[in-house]
Amino acid sequence: MERENVKQNINFLEYPLWFQDEIAASNNEQGMIWKDREGYVYKAGYKAPVKTDAIFLLYLLMQSQRQNYGRELSLTRYQILRDCGLAVNAQWYNRLEDSLERWKMVGIKFVGTFYDGESYSAINFGIIDSWSIHEKTKELKVTFSPSFIKMMLGKGFFKYINFAEFKRLRSPLATRLYEILCKSFYGRDTWEISAAKMAEKIPMKERYPAHIVPKIKTAINRINKCSDTKFLLETRKIDRGQTVLCFKKTVATKTLLPFHQPENESFIIPDNGKFINPESSEVLWTAFGEQLFMRPSPMKNGDYLASYNGKVRLMPLVGPKTISSVNSDSVTVNDPFEKLDLNRRKNSQNEPLYSSEEDVISNDWK
Repeated sequence: MERENVKQNINFLEYPLWFQDEIAASNNEQGMIWKDREGYVYKAGYKAPVKTDAIFLLYLLMQSQRQNYGRELSLTRYQILRDCGLAVNAQWYNRLEDSLERWKMVGIKFVGTFYDGESYSAINFGIIDSWSIHEKTKELKVTFSPSFIKMMLGKGFFKYINFAEFKRLRSPLATRLYEILCKSFYGRDTWEISAAKMAEKIPMKERYPAHIVPKIKTAINRINKCSDTKFLLETRKIDRGQTVLCFKKTVATKTLLPFHQPENESFIIPDNGKFINPESSEVLWTAFGEQLFMRPSPMKNGDYLASYNGKVRLMPLVGPKTISSVNSDSVTVNDPFEKLDLNRRKNSQNEPLYSSEEDVISNDWK
């Protein structure tokens, strides 16, 4: 499915619409009541929605957005499961229906804390009014609460959530943190909050910074891997038992191979890792340490391409297993090629260096 951004009211990013504990939610069909100290009251008359339900809701909002925020949607369960990246089978059909029932039984109340960009107000509303499946055609009809949709039609106080990134995060904690950060960086590049306050916002079971901070750091790492927006996290202790989380939004940098490096631009050297073709999943180059790159696919003569300090040469290695065994510790010498010369052929002692991969390929295939 094509990449989509879904318009979301910032109030629903600041306060939780869903919760992280899937086991507790599934085991409690009587529902729950959750209150924020600032006047946000969340009532679930059935199982509380969790991450999977949040994906379904965001998808339905995206469909409403495509229809100029129409309240009534007509679609199929197959369409929803496919576009949400889930298996199309009886188990997930049942889970989708269970999710619709969860959202139908949710009631939310802001006691003078709902902000519309100009003032605060008190408001009470539901999410979904009704849903049904036609017995013969299996067409699914979903009707949103008019108050809920009206909030999406207001002016000014919104952020756009990337649906693909939201799905890709997987971790409930990382996803909830992603929502909070999307809201908190509204019009700014830095944001600070105490660890204890962050735990309340998410919400988390942990209450002490020593337990909160490691989990937030792990969640940030996941967000940075799955999102185009990158965040730096630093911590600062202000008092005994109190820690401040300092977030900074950065622009993602694209890694370039040495032979594609533009003039007068810095080359960001990656950690050990692989460069993969996103279309074919083929491993193009493997990075070992700071400046050594190796291409796992052999040339016509059986040699492998290697690049060091921006220069490319043919390296007669035994095969991919030899390449995969190289690590940063084994190339920490003046010239890594000398370290790998153990597998060279006698007639290749003076193998020349090339300025680009193209030169090597053209030379090899003459």
